[in-house]
Amino acid sequence: MAIFLFNESIFMYGAVAWPKKSFLKSLGVFVIIQISLIVILTAIAKVMIHSDVSVEVVNPNALGWIIIGVVTAVAAGIMYAGFRRFKNSTVI
Repeated sequence: MAIFLFNESIFMYGAVAWPKKSFLKSLGVFVIIQISLIVILTAIAKVMIHSDVSVEVVNPNALGWIIIGVVTAVAAGIMYAGFRRFKNSTVI
């Protein structure tokens, strides 16, 4: 559900930010975000593997809920930014 809200928020903001070809531009931004996250998470994983850093998770379910909460909060922020931009835009 959180990922769905995140995807929808990106496309909603893109529709407001770029009136022409908004779907293609939003899709481009989405692809850039996904590639950036993959690169960052891969780099973090490689650093943790090579530096012998271990992370102990006391409650495995807590990590999942934290990720869901953060993704939902970011999606809500993007939706709010889209709403503010739409509210302040001039409709011809």
